[in-house]
Amino acid sequence: MLPNGTPSYKEGGTLCEDGGPPPLLKWSEEGYAVVQILENAFEQAGTTEELLNLAISGLKNCPECHKEDGIGMQSQIYCCALDPPLQNESIPSLQYLTGGVDSRTTKKDGLTKCNYPSMKPYGRGADFDLEVIWEEHCYFEFDDRSVAKTVGTMVQEPYVNHFPTLTFQMTSSIGRKLLTSFYRDHFIFSSPPNVENELVSRIIGVDRVCRNLRIPFTSVVSIRGDRLYHEHIAWDQATVLIQLGLLLEYLPSPHHLLPDGRQPGPGNRFEFRVPARGVETVAKMLGKNVVKSNGMLEYKVREVSIVR
Repeated sequence: MLPNGTPSYKEGGTLCEDGGPPPLLKWSEEGYAVVQILENAFEQAGTTEELLNLAISGLKNCPECHKEDGIGMQSQIYCCALDPPLQNESIPSLQYLTGGVDSRTTKKDGLTKCNYPSMKPYGRGADFDLEVIWEEHCYFEFDDRSVAKTVGTMVQEPYVNHFPTLTFQMTSSIGRKLLTSFYRDHFIFSSPPNVENELVSRIIGVDRVCRNLRIPFTSVVSIRGDRLYHEHIAWDQATVLIQLGLLLEYLPSPHHLLPDGRQPGPGNRFEFRVPARGVETVAKMLGKNVVKSNGMLEYKVREVSIVR
């Protein structure tokens, strides 16, 4: 149930707008059969009981609604817009208070990210194995190499952000159309055939899967219902560049005066040791004693001739 002032949506709230799902679509993607009630419906209905009975009748007539699992009521209250909160002893009720109608709660996800994990267990919705969902997505992406099947594991309007390369606007895509183009033209068929994903660790939350790979590489995946909503992917870009031979061991210092007051001699410049390593970073992540600890603390600035 949503209060007055909730934004109106195209197609009755069944299509994403500005990359975010309306509440009706969001909860259906979570795996629920949903009836949406706006606050002004109470003004038009004869009684509250009649309105709720109409909503329950709609759910009972929905083939996808498993009535034996129960029916619940979730209401979003802005500044106590519903005063007193709606009560119905025959229907389990979940209510939460937000500060006001804004795009962060209604236009996007319906629930803020901070309160959703604590409230989800009380929703009595479908429970999905997040690890299986993620493994299926990875299989279609890296093994089967199917663009359609990969995108098919995701919600209506998913997105993928690759943070180390955001500035290039090439490896981040928002929305099904752009993400499909990215997978087809820049990723799935561009990966070498011998690419392997070797899992180092995995953390599973209420609606998140976080994993670490050997680059080192971190992927935080948000899952809505049984479909991926987004992927936030980050990796050690310096490690990758060093392994590719594209990042030098020493780089020119932008400073001509060191903290101790030293300045380079005539025709010279300072160079600093880049605080990054290549395959050693991966080795250290997999074995604590493989690479010496605190080695970078010994890195020094060197003075070299500009003309070589």
